[in-house]
Amino acid sequence: MPMILPRWLKSKFILLLLSTAFGPLLSQAQSEYTSKIIANGKLKWEDFSGPVDPTSNYAAMTHYQIVYTYKVISIGGSQVSLNLQVSTRLRGNSWVKPTQRSDELLAHEQGHFDIARIHALTFKKAILSTVLLKDTYKEKINLVFQLHLTNAKLMGLQYDEETNHSLNKSEQKKWNQKLNGLLLEL
Repeated sequence: MPMILPRWLKSKFILLLLSTAFGPLLSQAQSEYTSKIIANGKLKWEDFSGPVDPTSNYAAMTHYQIVYTYKVISIGGSQVSLNLQVSTRLRGNSWVKPTQRSDELLAHEQGHFDIARIHALTFKKAILSTVLLKDTYKEKINLVFQLHLTNAKLMGLQYDEETNHSLNKSEQKKWNQKLNGLLLEL
């Protein structure tokens, strides 16, 4: 469905989509929780400040947000060039059960955040290498974003399944190496 923008916003389009573990997508910044960019992308337990879900079987939960903004910088004929900014943020409702904190669990939660970072970066790379047409660029950007967001969620599910939520140490080690390698490539 095409999005109708006010005239003053046509050259500056900002879209914020949130992704939580299996959560809904929200447009704009309409969340009861704040989010923050994590310096150097490395999580610390102090970053997990949300209320603990006492009914959860999990020891921790990482909720992330992928944010992108763009500005049209030129239109040449039918093609559009963009200045695209993408960031991955940790949402304020990320939590850990205090008695469950460990280096191994933090490494596992870092993996979830790294999966989001990887897909944010591959989204940016895909958009910047795509020919964008002035009549369809908004829809194309949204479609590519949705694809990368879906891939991040699927990878997160595979990650939890193969590592058994960090309990399978050998698989966790393989995933840590895989994710570090993917981040280095980007």
